[in-house]
Amino acid sequence: MAAINCPGWYVPVVLGYIAAFGLLTICLRLGMAISVAYGAWGAGGVTTTAVVSAVLFNETLTWLMCFGILLMIAGIVLVETGSQKAHRPKKARHPR
Repeated sequence: MAAINCPGWYVPVVLGYIAAFGLLTICLRLGMAISVAYGAWGAGGVTTTAVVSAVLFNETLTWLMCFGILLMIAGIVLVETGSQKAHRPKKARHPR
């Protein structure tokens, strides 16, 4: 637990937050739907935190946690697919 309270972690954490907000801003400016961008941003943070804490602090990363990460990825893909489908122009029907 002592490594978490170390001031040496402040700079990488602040830089990580700046990068995360910057990338979110870029995605939104490029036209990504906010539902997809925010979902990916949040899930990316959860996933990165779980993996980095397992590597750096020897915290447990269980199969159930990995399954949860896969579910987040699947959810983002489904939201993106639905978002694209909602923005497609509808085909005009021609009377016969």
